[in-house]
Amino acid sequence: MFFVGASIVMFMIAFVVIHFLVIPLQIPIGFKFLFSLLILLISQKMVIFSMFFRTEGFYRLPTWFMISTGFLQIWLIILFLLMMIGIVISLILLLFHIEIPHLMSVLFILSIFVTADGIWNTFKVPEVKEIQIALKNAPEDFEPLKIIQLSDLHIGSGFSKEWLQDVVHRTNNQNPDVILITGDTIDGYPQELLPQLELLKQLKAPLGVYMVLGNHEYYFGAKQWTKAFESLGIPVLSNQSVILREGTQSVAVGGVPSLGEKPDIQATFKNIKEDIPRILMAHYPNQVLDFSRNKIDLQLSGHTHGGQMFWPFNQLVGRFNDGFIKGLYFIKDTILYVSSGTGLWGGFPVRLMTPSEITMIILKR
Repeated sequence: MFFVGASIVMFMIAFVVIHFLVIPLQIPIGFKFLFSLLILLISQKMVIFSMFFRTEGFYRLPTWFMISTGFLQIWLIILFLLMMIGIVISLILLLFHIEIPHLMSVLFILSIFVTADGIWNTFKVPEVKEIQIALKNAPEDFEPLKIIQLSDLHIGSGFSKEWLQDVVHRTNNQNPDVILITGDTIDGYPQELLPQLELLKQLKAPLGVYMVLGNHEYYFGAKQWTKAFESLGIPVLSNQSVILREGTQSVAVGGVPSLGEKPDIQATFKNIKEDIPRILMAHYPNQVLDFSRNKIDLQLSGHTHGGQMFWPFNQLVGRFNDGFIKGLYFIKDTILYVSSGTGLWGGFPVRLMTPSEITMIILKR
């Protein structure tokens, strides 16, 4: 449904751009036709790629091809937005008999620079975003717990080995107590990506590194990836939990699957006492609507990439995730944090006003 909705929106954008930009051009009609056809093809990139490669086959395309086609797709959206702004400004100025010469040409050039910035923001190493979260049921002498959350790395979607190395270094430099990875770590099969993922062995935290699988791991074989991640020393929690600290400082971390096996909160925390704070890793943020009926103090999720763009485009992502896009939410007695993602899926490589992040969560009383 998401791709159908996105395809319809992109077709409408292409139609408007053709009407206001291509048709008025003083060029032969044959060039107008070719230009219009190119814009229509760009607008339907996701549909065309899905037909020929399927979603899970995108990663096999060369990085330069994914970036360049992504650039064209995003440029079309930005051009449309700027054109709409330009038309509104022109209509307002006409009321005062003012005309801005070559406005559309200026907006055309501006759209290229804005798109380039969106691509750059996608593939740069994310900054560390620090947030503090207080737990109601933590004991009086509870010592703050430093959690690093990594989410949606999407290794195989155009991110280089050097990029992942920098992410690992920046994560370790924060000296976290525990590192939690909330799914969609890969885009590809273990035999092809494991050499690059060896870098994850360098992640250091005294209380361990744990993860859950996202939907993309299921596209490429959940069982195989579970074994692969565990061979890297990273346990995959699937309806399971672990105790991070003992005594009055105890904290439990659990994880649930996103696809395939049914999430089971009761099984996940079956051996955990009621008075121990519970952190849940769940790739889909909207799973909180089912889980908040249980005793979950903090849910960490990803999946949405923060909407990737500004309003109103991020609302399309929210539409398919029960309104959850990024940041903190309070659902009954559960605090939900939705990461904007550390990486990004290569099928739509853009970030505008929604930066990627390495999330440092300070958990305290």
